[in-house]
Amino acid sequence: MLTLMSFSPGWAEGVSSQAAQCARSYSRFHGGTALLIKQGNAIVLEKYDNGGSATRRSLAFSMTKSFCSLMAMAGEADRFFSLDEKVADTILEWRRDPLKSQITVRELLNQTSGLATGYNALYANSVSNKGCTAVKVATLYEPGSTFLYGPSHWEVFEEFLRRKLKSRGMSPLIYLRRKVLGACGIDVSGWRTDHAGNPYFSTGAMLTARQLTQAGDLLLNSGRWNFIQLIPRKDLLTLSGTPANPMYGMGFWLNRNSKTPGVKEVAIEQHLGGGYSASSWKHACISKYAPPDLIAMVGSRGQRLYVIPSRQLVIARQGVSDNFRDSEFLRILFNE
Repeated sequence: MLTLMSFSPGWAEGVSSQAAQCARSYSRFHGGTALLIKQGNAIVLEKYDNGGSATRRSLAFSMTKSFCSLMAMAGEADRFFSLDEKVADTILEWRRDPLKSQITVRELLNQTSGLATGYNALYANSVSNKGCTAVKVATLYEPGSTFLYGPSHWEVFEEFLRRKLKSRGMSPLIYLRRKVLGACGIDVSGWRTDHAGNPYFSTGAMLTARQLTQAGDLLLNSGRWNFIQLIPRKDLLTLSGTPANPMYGMGFWLNRNSKTPGVKEVAIEQHLGGGYSASSWKHACISKYAPPDLIAMVGSRGQRLYVIPSRQLVIARQGVSDNFRDSEFLRILFNE
């Protein structure tokens, strides 16, 4: 279990300026375009390299999943739907399928729905309506039994939300903006869509590094922004993994095992193609050197947002290279 805001600002330990500069050097050498480190309200470091700038909006890739998960938590608080309701109660064509009829919204967001990844079908240039494609993706496993990373879960969730919102005359992207992103000053323009105009929930957000840190501040403050509780505090306080993957829960990667004897650091993006068992995830962490309460939003090509409540730290990193490694970057920051 994560306990957000479980620190005293008077003694919260951050990172030294020397460690921050060394981490910047590592990030820059590995294709980093932006690195912004905040402790509380103070900026420890803000640097732009390799063509990056404070105003440049970069594709967030799979960090998009985390934003959509926050919106799902807000939607449940809005009593719009339940995270534990059956998706088939809304996607009616699933009702007669023995496996799909049992899938819950929470299992979609944990990526344990049992659906095949659907990469090729959903990301094909020819796909006109990804929602129709997503609901037809085959089921490979019993719901809840297996962690399988892929876009299918998230695009089914977008289709679920689209149908739910139809009666309100609202689109999923508008709902996301109203419930979460807009309140934090994060723009949703430029979001990737299919030919029918439906936003991709597995990838597609475009943000600056400063906007990323605003999302980090929302997490650091237990879902509260300007005295308004956008995300239920209880959902963030109990953010945890699943038996299928203790490192991943509701769109976020967790470092909770970092102090477990015998734990191994895992390069997340290199272990998402399948074949990594629940037992392997159970004995893995993002970084042995970073605090165990670190949570991360992870996107391809080294897009990262780290939030460390015990140190009141928010770290946003953007890049254009696949050779960035969390373990190396975080070792530089925290192994002083």
